[in-house]
Amino acid sequence: MISESQNNTSPVFKIISVIVFMIPALYSAIPLIQDYKIKRNRNKNRLSDNTFTDRTDDVNNIIKKLSINEHIIEICGNSEKCGKTWIAKKLVDYINHPEDWTKKRMDLPYKVAYYIDLHTKNNTDIDNFLENNTITNKTVLIFDHVEDLNYILFKQSIYHFQLIYILNSAKEYNFFRHQISPFHEKNIDELHRKIRYNYSGIDSITESEIQALYRLTEGNIGQIHFMLSSQKTVKWIKDTAAGKQTEYDEEFNKIKILLFIGRYEEAQNRLKQFYLENGQYIYQNNLLYYTYILLKADCEHLLNNYEKALSLLTILEASPYVANNKNYELELYKAHYKKHMWKCNDALVILKQIQHDSYSAKVDSLGILLAKYFVNDLSVPNTEDDSLSEFCRIYSDAYRKINNGNDRDTLKCKRYTSAYLYYKIKIQI
Repeated sequence: MISESQNNTSPVFKIISVIVFMIPALYSAIPLIQDYKIKRNRNKNRLSDNTFTDRTDDVNNIIKKLSINEHIIEICGNSEKCGKTWIAKKLVDYINHPEDWTKKRMDLPYKVAYYIDLHTKNNTDIDNFLENNTITNKTVLIFDHVEDLNYILFKQSIYHFQLIYILNSAKEYNFFRHQISPFHEKNIDELHRKIRYNYSGIDSITESEIQALYRLTEGNIGQIHFMLSSQKTVKWIKDTAAGKQTEYDEEFNKIKILLFIGRYEEAQNRLKQFYLENGQYIYQNNLLYYTYILLKADCEHLLNNYEKALSLLTILEASPYVANNKNYELELYKAHYKKHMWKCNDALVILKQIQHDSYSAKVDSLGILLAKYFVNDLSVPNTEDDSLSEFCRIYSDAYRKINNGNDRDTLKCKRYTSAYLYYKIKIQI
């Protein structure tokens, strides 16, 4: 028989029993709650930033190819920093977050995608990733900065994932290559609005400034994005478009003065300091890089480091920097440095190739030809005339066209007048 006291306390025991029973359940729910929070945060995360602008057709076309019959695709472009990584990350978001896609989006057989940057990962990291994640033929792996594609292909043959890759340097493989479309000038305004939303204190730019930026960067999206992301570089765009002297121009002119007055080592040190302070901007700005390297080459030439000066010019002869070569200044510098190395025939060949369009090339040839004659070197490339006859012929032509030259070239031509008058008589005799 149950006593009255036992009967009165039984609800308390029941409550305690329930609490004791629920404690393990609550503890077991904590990992589930944590997993939910992690999943919710993961769903918020996007690899591509909110400044992604245009070229959604590239994303669609790559996915279409992957869905139809291609299981290995290379993303390639015409230059470095042309948007390959940008598109790769957008592809991951396209697959992992279909709810973001506002435009017409095809149904995908792929449920998850991963972006793997091999700039910071090695083969061991790849192995660990594949072993610790669920990888099937419905998984898309996008590898960036790939050096050893063969290792990744071997892993694909085991795990059967869909492969998209971006090579560090161009190599020929028999896989489908998607050449990304160019970034169009008309999209710069939208891109800059998005950048200014992220960064305060950046001025807007006008249509003429947009045109100048696009021309100077040759439409390279990586450089355009960088140039629009700080007030310092935006100010440079504005000054350049307006034809004003920029902050960089002022520093370069100070260095040129040091070269003019013979303080070459001090000029070299100023160039090194300029690089330390502005290195991140130099590589993102084709015109700035061109001007910096050209001035650096001139400094090396004045320090008698002619081979080094020539090697610097070689950098500028390649795209995209060669587009800044105005009035054949690279050819003129190159010929001048070769003259110092007594590679006079090489210098004359360079100058001969541009003499039709460059008055400077004519007058620069005169000193070389006269110097060859003084040391009894009479041969001249691509002509049967000797060095003295060629000197007189080119001088005569240059003097007739003296109004075509600038002050420097006009003065240089006149310096050779007395030599021409003296040797002309000798030739006639």
